[in-house]
Amino acid sequence: SQHNQDMQDALQHWPSVFTNVSVISNRTTPFHRDPHSRSDWYDMLVTVGDYEDCVLDIPTLGLQFLYNPGTVVAFSGRLLRHGVSSVGGNRCCFAYYMRDNIHNWIGIPCGDWMRVQNVWTWLMPAGPVGPSI
Repeated sequence: SQHNQDMQDALQHWPSVFTNVSVISNRTTPFHRDPHSRSDWYDMLVTVGDYEDCVLDIPTLGLQFLYNPGTVVAFSGRLLRHGVSSVGGNRCCFAYYMRDNIHNWIGIPCGDWMRVQNVWTWLMPAGPVGPSI
């Protein structure tokens, strides 16, 4: 269909490994998990604007991060419950994430957990030269 062809044409120029990006502007984000992602995929949040004293809260780990403009964080939004406090001023978050259904639709195999040994094997296919990792 024409819709599928348009999507395939657009994907030729998509400049990111992430299949989706959402723009969240001046909003409090209540605690949630991202159920449509995979546990072994990281989401990336980038925040910009003119504001102060925003907090990214990840209660699953008991962590709170100062989430001021210019902050970039990556974590599994499916595994870790998270939320963002309200702030005065202007805040914009770019949330980059992936969806399994898009990978399935275009026939890209799903990734797996990154392991040091996988990287080492890719970098040094003949095997390690120095001490083992």
